[in-house]
Amino acid sequence: MKLLWLSLLPVLGICECVAIDGPRILGRHLAAASPELAGVPAEQEFGFTPVPGRIRVIEPPELLRWARQAGLSIVPRQPVCVTQRTEMLDEAKIVAALRQALQDPPDLRLSVIDFSKWPVPGGTLDFPTAASGRLRPDRKDGSRLFRGVVRYGDRLTHPVWARVQIRARQNVVVARQGLEVGRPIEASALEIREHDGFPLGADVAAALEAVAGRAPRRMVPAGADILISNLTEPVAIHRGDPVEVEVRSGQARLRFTGQAQASARPGEQVQVENPTTRRRFTARVVAPGKAVLTLGGPTAQTSLAKQRNP
Repeated sequence: MKLLWLSLLPVLGICECVAIDGPRILGRHLAAASPELAGVPAEQEFGFTPVPGRIRVIEPPELLRWARQAGLSIVPRQPVCVTQRTEMLDEAKIVAALRQALQDPPDLRLSVIDFSKWPVPGGTLDFPTAASGRLRPDRKDGSRLFRGVVRYGDRLTHPVWARVQIRARQNVVVARQGLEVGRPIEASALEIREHDGFPLGADVAAALEAVAGRAPRRMVPAGADILISNLTEPVAIHRGDPVEVEVRSGQARLRFTGQAQASARPGEQVQVENPTTRRRFTARVVAPGKAVLTLGGPTAQTSLAKQRNP
Protein backbone atom coordinates (compact mmCIF):
# COMPACT_ATOMS: atom_id res chain seq x y z
CA MET A 1 0.00 0.00 0.00
CA LYS A 2 2.81 2.41 0.83
CA LEU A 3 4.50 1.69 -2.50
CA LEU A 4 1.21 2.34 -4.31
CA TRP A 5 0.82 5.72 -2.60
CA LEU A 6 4.42 6.67 -3.39
CA SER A 7 3.89 5.82 -7.07
CA LEU A 8 0.81 8.09 -7.17
CA LEU A 9 2.47 11.13 -5.56
CA PRO A 10 3.75 12.68 -8.83
CA VAL A 11 0.33 12.20 -10.43
CA LEU A 12 -1.31 14.03 -7.52
CA GLY A 13 1.19 16.87 -7.75
CA ILE A 14 2.82 16.03 -4.43
CA CYS A 15 6.55 16.26 -3.84
CA GLU A 16 8.52 13.53 -2.11
CA CYS A 17 7.33 12.73 1.41
CA VAL A 18 9.10 14.47 4.27
CA ALA A 19 10.51 11.97 6.82
CA ILE A 20 9.82 13.11 10.38
CA ASP A 21 11.73 12.19 13.53
CA GLY A 22 9.25 12.22 16.38
CA PRO A 23 5.53 11.69 17.03
CA ARG A 24 4.23 15.12 15.91
CA ILE A 25 4.10 17.10 12.67
CA LEU A 26 5.64 20.55 13.19
CA GLY A 27 5.71 23.72 11.12
CA ARG A 28 9.26 23.09 9.97
CA HIS A 29 8.18 19.76 8.51
CA LEU A 30 5.41 21.42 6.48
CA ALA A 31 7.82 24.14 5.32
CA ALA A 32 10.25 21.46 4.15
CA ALA A 33 7.45 19.76 2.19
CA SER A 34 6.05 22.88 0.47
CA PRO A 35 7.63 26.31 -0.24
CA GLU A 36 4.24 28.02 0.18
CA LEU A 37 4.30 26.97 3.86
CA ALA A 38 7.68 28.55 4.54
CA GLY A 39 6.12 31.16 6.85
CA VAL A 40 4.71 28.62 9.28
CA PRO A 41 6.33 28.86 12.77
CA ALA A 42 8.94 26.11 13.00
CA GLU A 43 7.72 24.55 16.29
CA GLN A 44 3.98 24.98 15.69
CA GLU A 45 2.27 21.58 16.10
CA PHE A 46 -0.07 20.36 13.35
CA GLY A 47 -1.09 16.87 14.40
CA PHE A 48 0.45 13.45 14.79
CA THR A 49 2.98 11.68 12.60
CA PRO A 50 1.62 8.57 10.84
CA VAL A 51 2.53 5.20 12.30
CA PRO A 52 5.84 3.74 11.10
CA GLY A 53 5.65 2.35 7.58
CA ARG A 54 2.67 4.53 6.56
CA ILE A 55 2.41 7.90 4.80
CA ARG A 56 -0.04 10.74 5.38
CA VAL A 57 -1.19 13.02 2.59
CA ILE A 58 -2.53 16.29 4.04
CA GLU A 59 -4.95 17.95 1.63
CA PRO A 60 -5.18 21.80 1.21
CA PRO A 61 -8.50 22.12 3.14
CA GLU A 62 -6.91 20.50 6.21
CA LEU A 63 -3.77 22.64 5.81
CA LEU A 64 -5.98 25.73 5.57
CA ARG A 65 -7.82 24.78 8.77
CA TRP A 66 -4.50 24.28 10.59
CA ALA A 67 -3.23 27.62 9.29
CA ARG A 68 -6.33 29.49 10.51
CA GLN A 69 -6.08 27.84 13.94
CA ALA A 70 -2.49 29.08 14.11
CA GLY A 71 -3.55 32.60 13.09
CA LEU A 72 -1.82 32.43 9.68
CA SER A 73 -3.18 34.06 6.53
CA ILE A 74 -1.69 31.64 4.01
CA VAL A 75 -3.92 29.70 1.62
CA PRO A 76 -2.27 26.34 0.76
CA ARG A 77 -2.97 25.02 -2.75
CA GLN A 78 -0.85 21.85 -2.83
CA PRO A 79 -1.19 18.71 -0.65
CA VAL A 80 1.70 17.73 1.58
CA CYS A 81 3.03 14.20 2.20
CA VAL A 82 4.67 13.23 5.50
CA THR A 83 5.94 9.94 6.87
CA GLN A 84 7.82 8.84 9.95
CA ARG A 85 11.53 8.23 9.52
CA THR A 86 12.26 4.55 9.87
CA GLU A 87 15.17 2.17 9.71
CA MET A 88 15.69 -1.56 9.47
CA LEU A 89 16.85 -3.69 12.35
CA ASP A 90 20.18 -5.47 12.00
CA GLU A 91 21.93 -8.24 13.91
CA ALA A 92 24.37 -5.87 15.64
CA LYS A 93 21.53 -3.86 17.24
CA ILE A 94 19.69 -7.00 18.31
CA VAL A 95 22.81 -8.52 19.90
CA ALA A 96 23.63 -5.26 21.74
CA ALA A 97 20.09 -4.97 23.13
CA LEU A 98 20.01 -8.60 24.27
CA ARG A 99 23.42 -8.33 25.93
CA GLN A 100 22.15 -5.37 27.92
CA ALA A 101 18.93 -7.16 28.90
CA LEU A 102 20.82 -10.31 29.94
CA GLN A 103 23.38 -8.19 31.87
CA ASP A 104 26.10 -9.58 29.60
CA PRO A 105 27.30 -12.64 31.61
CA PRO A 106 30.87 -13.87 30.93
CA ASP A 107 31.47 -15.89 27.78
CA LEU A 108 28.00 -15.09 26.42
CA ARG A 109 27.71 -16.10 22.76
CA LEU A 110 24.74 -14.92 20.70
CA SER A 111 23.79 -15.94 17.18
CA VAL A 112 20.80 -14.26 15.50
CA ILE A 113 18.87 -16.81 13.42
CA ASP A 114 16.02 -14.60 12.22
CA PHE A 115 14.30 -11.32 13.09
CA SER A 116 11.47 -8.98 12.04
CA LYS A 117 12.22 -7.37 8.68
CA TRP A 118 9.73 -4.49 8.71
CA PRO A 119 10.80 -0.81 9.09
CA VAL A 120 10.91 0.53 12.64
CA PRO A 121 11.16 4.08 14.00
CA GLY A 122 14.47 5.34 15.32
CA GLY A 123 14.62 4.76 19.05
CA THR A 124 15.83 2.38 21.75
CA LEU A 125 15.59 -1.34 21.09
CA ASP A 126 14.50 -3.25 24.20
CA PHE A 127 13.81 -6.93 24.94
CA PRO A 128 12.17 -6.77 28.40
CA THR A 129 11.34 -10.50 28.57
CA ALA A 130 15.05 -11.37 28.31
CA ALA A 131 15.71 -9.81 31.73
CA SER A 132 12.92 -11.60 33.60
CA GLY A 133 12.75 -15.09 35.00
CA ARG A 134 14.68 -18.24 34.18
CA LEU A 135 14.78 -18.42 30.39
CA ARG A 136 14.75 -21.67 28.46
CA PRO A 137 15.15 -22.37 24.72
CA ASP A 138 11.87 -23.08 22.94
CA ARG A 139 13.38 -25.10 20.09
CA LYS A 140 15.64 -28.13 19.91
CA ASP A 141 18.37 -26.06 18.24
CA GLY A 142 18.83 -24.16 21.53
CA SER A 143 17.24 -20.97 20.25
CA ARG A 144 14.51 -18.80 21.71
CA LEU A 145 12.06 -16.29 20.29
CA PHE A 146 12.43 -12.92 22.02
CA ARG A 147 9.67 -10.37 21.62
CA GLY A 148 10.73 -6.78 22.07
CA VAL A 149 9.88 -3.18 21.27
CA VAL A 150 11.48 -0.06 19.88
CA ARG A 151 10.80 2.76 22.34
CA TYR A 152 10.44 6.13 20.63
CA GLY A 153 8.69 9.48 20.86
CA ASP A 154 6.47 10.21 23.86
CA ARG A 155 6.39 6.75 25.49
CA LEU A 156 5.45 5.05 22.23
CA THR A 157 6.51 1.52 21.33
CA HIS A 158 6.75 -0.48 18.11
CA PRO A 159 6.81 -4.32 18.29
CA VAL A 160 9.74 -6.39 17.00
CA TRP A 161 10.96 -9.96 17.43
CA ALA A 162 14.16 -11.94 17.07
CA ARG A 163 15.01 -15.64 17.23
CA VAL A 164 18.41 -16.00 18.84
CA GLN A 165 20.65 -18.88 19.85
CA ILE A 166 22.44 -18.10 23.11
CA ARG A 167 25.22 -20.03 24.80
CA ALA A 168 27.27 -19.28 27.90
CA ARG A 169 29.71 -21.08 30.18
CA GLN A 170 28.59 -20.99 33.81
CA ASN A 171 29.52 -22.70 37.05
CA VAL A 172 26.46 -24.35 38.56
CA VAL A 173 26.02 -25.85 42.04
CA VAL A 174 24.23 -29.20 41.87
CA ALA A 175 23.20 -31.74 44.50
CA ARG A 176 25.33 -34.89 44.77
CA GLN A 177 22.46 -36.53 46.64
CA GLY A 178 18.84 -35.78 47.49
CA LEU A 179 18.50 -32.82 49.88
CA GLU A 180 15.73 -32.89 52.49
CA VAL A 181 13.50 -29.96 53.34
CA GLY A 182 14.74 -27.89 56.30
CA ARG A 183 17.95 -29.84 56.85
CA PRO A 184 21.22 -27.83 56.66
CA ILE A 185 23.13 -28.61 53.46
CA GLU A 186 26.69 -29.85 53.93
CA ALA A 187 29.37 -28.90 51.42
CA SER A 188 30.08 -32.60 50.82
CA ALA A 189 26.54 -32.99 49.44
CA LEU A 190 27.27 -30.47 46.67
CA GLU A 191 29.46 -30.23 43.61
CA ILE A 192 30.29 -27.68 40.91
CA ARG A 193 29.56 -28.48 37.29
CA GLU A 194 30.26 -26.39 34.19
CA HIS A 195 27.23 -25.57 32.09
CA ASP A 196 27.79 -24.68 28.43
CA GLY A 197 24.47 -23.80 26.85
CA PHE A 198 21.51 -21.48 27.18
CA PRO A 199 22.01 -19.17 30.21
CA LEU A 200 20.39 -20.59 33.33
CA GLY A 201 19.55 -17.28 35.00
CA ALA A 202 20.58 -15.47 38.17
CA ASP A 203 18.52 -17.75 40.46
CA VAL A 204 20.84 -20.73 39.85
CA ALA A 205 23.58 -20.92 42.50
CA ALA A 206 27.11 -20.58 41.12
CA ALA A 207 29.24 -20.90 44.30
CA LEU A 208 29.29 -23.46 47.12
CA GLU A 209 29.44 -20.68 49.72
CA ALA A 210 26.00 -19.47 48.62
CA VAL A 211 24.47 -22.89 49.42
CA ALA A 212 26.41 -24.72 52.15
CA GLY A 213 24.90 -24.27 55.59
CA ARG A 214 21.49 -23.21 54.31
CA ALA A 215 18.42 -25.40 54.02
CA PRO A 216 16.03 -26.24 51.13
CA ARG A 217 12.44 -25.03 51.25
CA ARG A 218 11.50 -27.89 48.91
CA MET A 219 13.18 -31.25 48.35
CA VAL A 220 16.06 -31.20 45.84
CA PRO A 221 16.66 -34.47 43.92
CA ALA A 222 20.19 -35.72 43.24
CA GLY A 223 21.77 -34.07 40.19
CA ALA A 224 19.43 -31.04 40.25
CA ASP A 225 20.60 -27.42 40.07
CA ILE A 226 20.37 -25.49 43.34
CA LEU A 227 18.09 -22.45 43.15
CA ILE A 228 18.80 -19.53 45.49
CA SER A 229 15.05 -18.90 45.82
CA ASN A 230 14.67 -22.44 47.24
CA LEU A 231 17.10 -21.80 50.11
CA THR A 232 16.46 -20.49 53.58
CA GLU A 233 18.33 -20.32 56.86
CA PRO A 234 18.09 -23.64 58.75
CA VAL A 235 16.10 -23.95 61.94
CA ALA A 236 18.41 -23.01 64.84
CA ILE A 237 16.09 -24.05 67.65
CA HIS A 238 13.51 -26.84 67.55
CA ARG A 239 10.42 -27.13 69.73
CA GLY A 240 11.33 -28.80 73.03
CA ASP A 241 15.07 -28.04 72.72
CA PRO A 242 16.98 -26.52 75.65
CA VAL A 243 17.71 -22.85 74.97
CA GLU A 244 20.54 -20.86 76.56
CA VAL A 245 18.92 -17.47 77.24
CA GLU A 246 20.97 -14.36 77.90
CA VAL A 247 19.04 -11.56 79.61
CA ARG A 248 20.53 -8.11 79.00
CA SER A 249 19.79 -5.02 81.07
CA GLY A 250 22.29 -2.24 80.44
CA GLN A 251 25.71 -3.69 81.32
CA ALA A 252 24.25 -6.51 83.42
CA ARG A 253 24.01 -10.05 82.05
CA LEU A 254 22.07 -13.05 83.33
CA ARG A 255 22.09 -16.50 81.76
CA PHE A 256 19.86 -19.50 82.33
CA THR A 257 18.53 -22.43 80.34
CA GLY A 258 14.89 -22.58 79.25
CA GLN A 259 12.87 -24.78 76.94
CA ALA A 260 11.77 -23.74 73.43
CA GLN A 261 8.03 -23.83 72.87
CA ALA A 262 8.36 -23.57 69.07
CA SER A 263 10.94 -23.86 66.29
CA ALA A 264 12.71 -20.76 64.96
CA ARG A 265 15.56 -19.57 62.73
CA PRO A 266 18.27 -17.01 63.53
CA GLY A 267 16.75 -13.53 63.79
CA GLU A 268 13.25 -14.83 64.54
CA GLN A 269 11.42 -14.63 67.85
CA VAL A 270 10.83 -17.80 69.88
CA GLN A 271 8.77 -18.43 72.98
CA VAL A 272 10.79 -19.92 75.87
CA GLU A 273 9.56 -21.37 79.15
CA ASN A 274 11.48 -20.76 82.38
CA PRO A 275 11.68 -24.25 83.98
CA THR A 276 11.77 -22.79 87.49
CA THR A 277 8.82 -20.36 87.34
CA ARG A 278 6.97 -22.05 84.44
CA ARG A 279 6.49 -18.60 82.95
CA ARG A 280 6.92 -18.03 79.26
CA PHE A 281 8.55 -15.13 77.44
CA THR A 282 9.71 -14.26 73.94
CA ALA A 283 13.39 -13.95 73.02
CA ARG A 284 15.31 -13.40 69.78
CA VAL A 285 17.23 -16.36 68.33
CA VAL A 286 20.89 -15.46 67.71
CA ALA A 287 22.48 -18.88 67.09
CA PRO A 288 21.67 -22.59 67.36
CA GLY A 289 20.39 -23.20 70.89
CA LYS A 290 20.88 -19.53 71.92
CA ALA A 291 18.51 -16.59 72.37
CA VAL A 292 18.67 -13.07 73.79
CA LEU A 293 16.14 -11.08 75.82
CA THR A 294 16.93 -7.37 76.19
CA LEU A 295 15.07 -5.77 79.10
CA GLY A 296 13.52 -2.47 78.16
CA GLY A 297 13.37 -3.42 74.46
CA PRO A 298 10.18 -4.16 72.51
CA THR A 299 10.62 -7.94 72.88
CA ALA A 300 10.89 -7.72 76.65
CA GLN A 301 7.93 -5.31 76.91
CA THR A 302 5.76 -7.70 74.90
CA SER A 303 6.90 -10.66 77.02
CA LEU A 304 6.18 -8.80 80.27
CA ALA A 305 2.76 -7.78 79.02
CA LYS A 306 1.92 -11.40 78.21
CA GLN A 307 3.06 -12.52 81.66
CA ARG A 308 0.91 -9.85 83.37
CA ASN A 309 -2.10 -10.61 81.16
CA PRO A 310 -1.98 -14.35 80.50
